[in-house]
Amino acid sequence: MERFKKAGKKITTNSEMNVKDLGSMVKLEKEVRELLDDSAERLALSARAYHRVLKIARTIADLENSENVEANHILEAIQYRPKVNG
Repeated sequence: MERFKKAGKKITTNSEMNVKDLGSMVKLEKEVRELLDDSAERLALSARAYHRVLKIARTIADLENSENVEANHILEAIQYRPKVNG
């Protein structure tokens, strides 16, 4: 909530972030961005699923009191994706 308040946003949870918010509020190191991009390509994630993984990773980082989203947060968020049967 503090992060959103500082940014002047009227949202209270990571799930409420739109794509523009994700771009400005979730900064990723180059290696972490590459991991996310490679994973998205390998798993054929849609743009919506990509952004959902990013929001979940931000939440995981918040729960660990981590200022930055790290590779382990991305990898954990990917594990929470619904499995597609088929």
